[in-house]
Amino acid sequence: MKKLLILVIAIMLLGVFYIKDMNALAEEKQILKGTTELELLKAIAGHNLNNIKNILDKNLKLVNSQKLSNKITPLIWAVQREYEESVKVLLEHGADPNIIADYNNTALFESISVSTNKDYDFDRNINITKLLLKYGADPNIAAYCKPKINGISSTIICGTTPLIKAATRSLKKVKLLVEYGADINAKNIDGTTTAAAASLRKQIDIAYYLIVTRNANFSYPIIPKSLKNIPGISMKVDYPISYLRNWLVKLGSEEHKKKMEIVEHLKKQGIDYSKTKPSKRKLQQIQKLYPNTWTEYLKKY
Repeated sequence: MKKLLILVIAIMLLGVFYIKDMNALAEEKQILKGTTELELLKAIAGHNLNNIKNILDKNLKLVNSQKLSNKITPLIWAVQREYEESVKVLLEHGADPNIIADYNNTALFESISVSTNKDYDFDRNINITKLLLKYGADPNIAAYCKPKINGISSTIICGTTPLIKAATRSLKKVKLLVEYGADINAKNIDGTTTAAAASLRKQIDIAYYLIVTRNANFSYPIIPKSLKNIPGISMKVDYPISYLRNWLVKLGSEEHKKKMEIVEHLKKQGIDYSKTKPSKRKLQQIQKLYPNTWTEYLKKY
């Protein structure tokens, strides 16, 4: 009886997920009504691997179709929804992981940039990233600069590579991309590198890996050119060492130890951490946390 109950619950859950995935096709049904491309997406959404194979065996050109909005491919569509098995079948049938959609993303970039939610587990789809790289995804294809699409600008700073994006969220994906030849010193239009991106987001383990283990360049100047058309934005030159200075860590902690190792390593690049100052906001925060010893804290942190 217990086994039967578990089986019924499992079937019900599968049904819920199937309905949810099929409901996600609302926009696609409008765009692709009456086409074989829609049948392919239905098979992908329904996790029907045999149907995917049968459809592609009859018309292999469908695998790289770009009839969806923003010219995304079935592969990008499947990556966005984390359909790992479908991604594998599409790649086995010749899906090109290096096609760039209208909003600057490749399938590989999508596998890195799956969510903006800070609580999201950015490693949960790492098998998809591995599959894409295994089947020839280029880790150095960067988002390119292009005009607005339907009046909407891309939220991706042009020149951003999958590695720069990964540096803000996942050490495992950073190491994987580096293993497949990603350029650790690539810069976006603002001058932001992987090490700078990791430092800005206080991704200590990632910054440590890039700077200390991989000797990533940390000296490039940063100018927010991507924001030049926004009123009130200063084009003042900044340097990533200022991001490092603003890391607020507990003295004696593992984070503090790694930070100081980074500081020591940067001397080899001619970067003197001691000459930088914390931002006004960070200084106020330090003074609030350490009202009686903040001057001593500044010397050590």
